[in-house]
Parts: sequence; C-alpha cells; structure tokens
Amino acid sequence: MRMRAAIVPSLALLALPVLTGCSLFGPTSVQEFTVGECVNLTADVTEESTEVGELPVVDCAEAHDAEVFHVTDTSLTEFDEDAITTEADLACYDAFEGYVGIAYEESSIYYTLLYPTQESWDIDDRAIVCLLLGAEQLTGSLEGAGI
Repeated sequence: MRMRAAIVPSLALLALPVLTGCSLFGPTSVQEFTVGECVNLTADVTEESTEVGELPVVDCAEAHDAEVFHVTDTSLTEFDEDAITTEADLACYDAFEGYVGIAYEESSIYYTLLYPTQESWDIDDRAIVCLLLGAEQLTGSLEGAGI
C-alpha cells in the first residue's frame, strides 16, 4: 500500500515531513480507516518524506501515536498531488473542531493527513484520512476533549 501524508499544524503554516506508504511487493491494498480508531505510526523517515505501510490499530485506552478523526474521499477525478493535499488539508481543518470540540488555533493538538500517491491512485485509492497527534503519545480518545 502506498499512502502519503503531511503533518499540518495549521493550514500549512509550518512545513514538516511528508508521510508516504508502500509495500515490499508494490501496491496491493489500501488500508481502510474508521473515525475513532487509534493507531501507531510506523515509519522510515527521511528529510522529505516518511514511508508508512499498514498502520497498526490499537485500543485507544493504550498509549498510541494518533487517532483517526475524519475520513473522506477526494473529489478529484485525476491524480494531482498538489490539489489532493490542498483538498485534504481543508477537509481535516474543517473537521477538526467538530471532533475535538475546540477550534484548531486554540488547541494543543495538531493533525496529519494521509492521501493517495500515484501508485495507490492507480489501484483506486481515493481516501483522505485525518489523524490527530499530540506532542507525546496519546492515551484515551480526543473526541470532544476540548484541548
């Protein structure tokens, strides 16, 4: 599976590494995510990107790296990475307050997003996945946390 994500502290006010994902045998499937799932991020970090594969889902009561707070499909009909990242960033930003219970600018939580790469697009991946992150590992759900 190949996914790409950008850590977005506030509508791209701070440039951080991009996350991407892959399989050793090429793109074979795209992980499905559910709002409220907690995951641990597995990654091979470089200066420009991060390779991620399937993200392990864990019980939110246990320490975890991120929580899925919004899932949608891109409205685009052709692959355009810049357009997808813009659309994904806006979707995550717009969904943030409704899930966390506080405006993004007032929150101590930030988000990252997963979006299709050309390779995953070619196997019909259209998913945009928004993940909440904290400065440290999280314990418990952030839904309605107001922090």
